[in-house]
Amino acid sequence: MRPEKKYNSPIGNSQRRNFLKYSLIAIGGFLAGKFLDSLLGLFSSKKSELKSSKPVPGEKTVTFENFLLKEDEKELNFYDKEGNKILVIEK
Repeated sequence: MRPEKKYNSPIGNSQRRNFLKYSLIAIGGFLAGKFLDSLLGLFSSKKSELKSSKPVPGEKTVTFENFLLKEDEKELNFYDKEGNKILVIEK
């Protein structure tokens, strides 16, 4: 009696190789994008500055990276980078 040979389908093997090949290409592209993005971040570390006005007595101002918060006795004002009002909350 002869032992049975395992039959590997050429279609299955080529599909498996193509899947692995395209998966590795996608993972490599993702990692290269992350690496290049961090390199570009090092060279362009210029942060935009918010417009700031003169402080008003009785007004509390908090500056975040992308917006500005001003609080007085009557309301909370949110401003964007350019100094435009985004949101006003009355107390």
